[in-house]
Amino acid sequence: MAREMRLATEQRHVLNLLPGVVLGEIFYEASSRTSTSFDSAMKRIGGQTVILNESHYSTQKGESLEHTIRTVAQYADAIVLRHPHEDAIDAAAAVSPVPIINGGNGPREHPTQGLLDLLIIKEELDAVDGL
Repeated sequence: MAREMRLATEQRHVLNLLPGVVLGEIFYEASSRTSTSFDSAMKRIGGQTVILNESHYSTQKGESLEHTIRTVAQYADAIVLRHPHEDAIDAAAAVSPVPIINGGNGPREHPTQGLLDLLIIKEELDAVDGL
């Protein structure tokens, strides 16, 4: 799939794998690369995105992360969350009726970056076994 995505990107094609699917992007931390990559990838596989940044959240009025997640989940089929607190992903997943994708949670994890790293290693070394 990753190779198909790369080829489609190079040829500026859209793979209509997820037509009608909406990905909500909630970023409590600035991240141009992660946000743009999720937005672009979703559109290249035929889906749509709803992008929120902290200036749009009702957290400025006291709304909790959990409430924000439940609200966005009413409009999205999955949510990418990037948050500075280590436990935010777990808290979001506990209340969300849709899948939560960890777009980075403070100093703890950035699993999507790890997947990209593995893809590059596989392309360069033609294997990831034994690493």
